[in-house]
Amino acid sequence: MLRSQSNQLERLQTENRRLQASLAKTGPNPEAQAVDSESAQRETAIAKMNDAKLLVLGQLLYANDNTQQVARSLDQLEPYLRDKTPSLTATNQFELVFQGSFQDIRNPTQTIVLREKQGWQASDGSWHRAYGFADGHSELHRAADGNFETWEKQHMFSPTPTGQ
Repeated sequence: MLRSQSNQLERLQTENRRLQASLAKTGPNPEAQAVDSESAQRETAIAKMNDAKLLVLGQLLYANDNTQQVARSLDQLEPYLRDKTPSLTATNQFELVFQGSFQDIRNPTQTIVLREKQGWQASDGSWHRAYGFADGHSELHRAADGNFETWEKQHMFSPTPTGQ
């Protein structure tokens, strides 16, 4: 699983470099500003998802070295991300929402490990937030009203009750 994610990381790094180069350009044409704005939003969303995926990869690598325990802070992931090029884009801020062992997670494809601290509003008025999941993938979730609570509750870790 880690080998596959390392291969995915290289693809993400290439895409991230392309996105960073694209974000560095500014369009002088006023008529193209609306298209550029939409394109910039899309590129920012992809960068946020790439950051989430990179952080989850760091969490998986950390856990691999620490009896499947996740890091208690994002700072602990720094040694696992240090040599990754490009590094995080700094387009967002994340927080860890799972503490414990990856072994305790019954459904890693549906369990959030980290999330963007704040959602952000798109030009269409909808709200978005980036998430990293226990299996290593990332998602951008959309909420029309900016309330992510119900969806998050369905995807947060809940321990198995004792005796089951």
